[in-house]
Amino acid sequence: MIARDLYIDNVISSFHREDDLLNYFRYSRDLMTQAGFNLCSWSSNSTKLRNIANTEGVQDADSHTKILGLMWDPDVDVMKFVTRTIEPSSASAKRTILQQTSRIYDPLGILSPVTVRAKILIQDW
Repeated sequence: MIARDLYIDNVISSFHREDDLLNYFRYSRDLMTQAGFNLCSWSSNSTKLRNIANTEGVQDADSHTKILGLMWDPDVDVMKFVTRTIEPSSASAKRTILQQTSRIYDPLGILSPVTVRAKILIQDW
């Protein structure tokens, strides 16, 4: 179960029922502890899990959690993309456009409707 939710050094999962979530929390913490790992930063939109994680000292201190290039606000359960300012350049070179588009980390492809426009521009150049 954990193997499908593991991404680099993060475990990202979703559950329909809160009981399943709490069981997963306990199971994964026990399993990883037995293997010598400490799952030490938990965040959830579940108030129960946040209270338990806080009691065990593993509650994520940040109000927003960075997940796969996006920011997640667990209080309102919303994913956000952090926008960055692109400095205007007098020379709109292919290289400059490629540099700017390469800075966008989007492994899930959520921003593809926006980033594809820059990629098409580079191809048509």
